[in-house]
Amino acid sequence: MKHTAWLLLALVGAGAGCLNLPPGQGDPRPQQPVKQETPPPPPAVTPDQVNETNARQKVRSFEEELEYDQHQLEQPAAPAPDAGTPGGKPKSKP
Repeated sequence: MKHTAWLLLALVGAGAGCLNLPPGQGDPRPQQPVKQETPPPPPAVTPDQVNETNARQKVRSFEEELEYDQHQLEQPAAPAPDAGTPGGKPKSKP
């Protein structure tokens, strides 16, 4: 009977939050965010480079340059935390 009473008391205490388990080990190494390296921009096309023999090739190079710039505009910029407050939290107004 005493064993049952102690078990019941332990279950009631654990259910109410009076008894806690020790914290687990967790992941020993926190995962670092993966940096996405942006490819280098294609070489710029200047009017001096274009002539009748390479006009199609320079048009393709210019299109690649435009696509690269468009892709850079579509990528969201990470918002910088506010330097005036700790943790980047906005100041509350009274």
